[in-house]
Amino acid sequence: MQEKVLAYLNVLQESMDVINNYRYGSVEYDEQWTKVFDKRTEILKTFVEDYGLKMGSAKDQATLDELVANGTSAAQSRNEKETIEKLVSSLKFEKKKEDYGDYYTYTAVGENTSDLSFENVSIVVGLYDADGVKTEGYASANLWEAGEKVKFEVVAQQVDAKEIKATVQYYDVVD
Repeated sequence: MQEKVLAYLNVLQESMDVINNYRYGSVEYDEQWTKVFDKRTEILKTFVEDYGLKMGSAKDQATLDELVANGTSAAQSRNEKETIEKLVSSLKFEKKKEDYGDYYTYTAVGENTSDLSFENVSIVVGLYDADGVKTEGYASANLWEAGEKVKFEVVAQQVDAKEIKATVQYYDVVD
């Protein structure tokens, strides 16, 4: 429990840093505040679930219940994001020079080894040439179910990539 209490105190300090370092109402403030608030409510959730934290009054308990609900949602969202990012970052693209023109096709088959199904998956494929200059390509899948393999493909003209990096642009989780 001591570790969780220290983590909670650190998140409270992060909250103060947000208040002190960002203009209230700015996009940066909102983004940073949401991150810290989600971390804080996830820790509160563990205090309730693992240590039986309760409040004395019904009003305070209702507030704690709302915070725990946010912590549950934040933990779920974090897990979904980490899962899709891990799947996409593990893609290994193979390059093929096409017979026509100066075109290259980059293909990767990814297996969804998670227990989550994703839809509207959109990824950005960074194609870096020998000089380190990046050209972006895009690949997508309408549905990538748990246990399913999907082929992601990018065709690029005049881009003989020496390095390829894929990142998540957008996704939804199938309910």
